[in-house]
Amino acid sequence: FVIDYKKFINDNNQFNLTIALNVNETVVDGFNLPTQLEGAITETSDDVVYLTKGTPTNKLIITPSYTYGPITLMARVSRFGEVTEARIQKYTQAQADAGDITQDKVGVFDNSGKGDAQVLAAKFLTDVSVTAQFDDNFSATLGVNNIFDIYPDMLAEAQVRNEVIYSRRVNQFGTVGRFVNLSLNYTW
Repeated sequence: FVIDYKKFINDNNQFNLTIALNVNETVVDGFNLPTQLEGAITETSDDVVYLTKGTPTNKLIITPSYTYGPITLMARVSRFGEVTEARIQKYTQAQADAGDITQDKVGVFDNSGKGDAQVLAAKFLTDVSVTAQFDDNFSATLGVNNIFDIYPDMLAEAQVRNEVIYSRRVNQFGTVGRFVNLSLNYTW
């Protein structure tokens, strides 16, 4: 779903607003497994959770820009929906009540595969840029992606000898943080 609005103020001034929304849902209707594997994969198995909840089910992008003569200012706000990291799980009160774990384990994260998967929260990222059009062929853009230096939620329990603090299996966006760039463009 995309909405695009353009307002020409005069020959040298223009305002643009683009709003884009993507909503998806992945559903597993069933499994077609060899007899010896029946029951080995369920809707709560890691691979199925990654398939159904490992990517954001929604993404919203709002991009206003304003052109004043040869200068264009642009801002973009992107909202990435939540994702689920199946291998980091939290023990629940229901497990303690059933006697599966001791009470002191309730709310503790681990990678045993016996609890509720860790949900990584939705995040907003903001990008800005300034473009100068020097002539019909040459322009330069100075941009800052993720200007507020937002990172995905860290894993509740680090992986690979405590070296991996962000999920390698699910991601809403990268783990680089703020990124400043300068691009020179020439068209012919």
